[in-house]
Amino acid sequence: REWGILYFALLALSLAVRTLINHECLFHLYIHDLSWRTSIKMDFILVNLITIFVVAFMRTVFSSQWYRNLLKYAIWFYLFLTAVDLFFPEEIYFHTQMVYIWVTVPLGFSLLFALIREVWHRNMEALLLLMGFSAFFLTALNDIFYAIQKFNVFEIYLTPFGQLVFVFFQAFVLSRRFSVAYQTSERLKHNLEEEVKRQTIELLSEKNKLLQKNHMIQEELELARQIQLQFIPSLPPAQNFAFYFHPMIQVGGDFFDIRQIDTHKWGVFISDVSGHGVPAAFITSLIKSYLLQTG
Repeated sequence: REWGILYFALLALSLAVRTLINHECLFHLYIHDLSWRTSIKMDFILVNLITIFVVAFMRTVFSSQWYRNLLKYAIWFYLFLTAVDLFFPEEIYFHTQMVYIWVTVPLGFSLLFALIREVWHRNMEALLLLMGFSAFFLTALNDIFYAIQKFNVFEIYLTPFGQLVFVFFQAFVLSRRFSVAYQTSERLKHNLEEEVKRQTIELLSEKNKLLQKNHMIQEELELARQIQLQFIPSLPPAQNFAFYFHPMIQVGGDFFDIRQIDTHKWGVFISDVSGHGVPAAFITSLIKSYLLQTG
């Protein structure tokens, strides 16, 4: 499951809504009684949500379980701040701004360090996100210091530009994941087709071997049938005798013989060896040999 797509979509949606509220003032054009308190509350909530979606997306990149757990706890923390902004008045949630700054700045530096560490371990996605997140984080730092009136290098808010760069690299990462997934799928498909071809060739080869062996067995059984028929009378030895011999398979254990004892006496020998096939036919041949020896 690719959760990064969901986080990216939610981040883009949150950025778009915040832009419409703060920069385009679109909500104020259609909702005339929208108070400044509501606008500020919505902005605080959207900032927390944007941070949550950024952290959640970054969490899909890291392989270290320690960093993944750290970001999971950070998400819960920002969810708590969102709940405070949503359910409490401005006298309370205004104070969450400094809490947000004191937590987000160290978290941002730790994310930069973690991305550099992932790049060191040859993680290409981490390299792409490092470039995008660096621009986003540095512009956010500039705007944070500008907001608290400490210092500002460019004397303008740069976060929208950093957000644009970060979203671009996020899209780049997602497109790379799709490309890798597609290439992996094609490679597995090709390997599967090659394996099916190999297995088919092996099955055809075994089938041909079985057909050859079956042909040899049928020839040997036919020869055994012809030999067994030599043991059995082909024509009645006298006018008053009649018989019909039809074995179940090519060779078997059914056997009979008619022998003349003297001028007025005939002997009839009938046997049915248990079983069918070559073993039973072999026993009938022994019986025939014994009858010939004893006369």
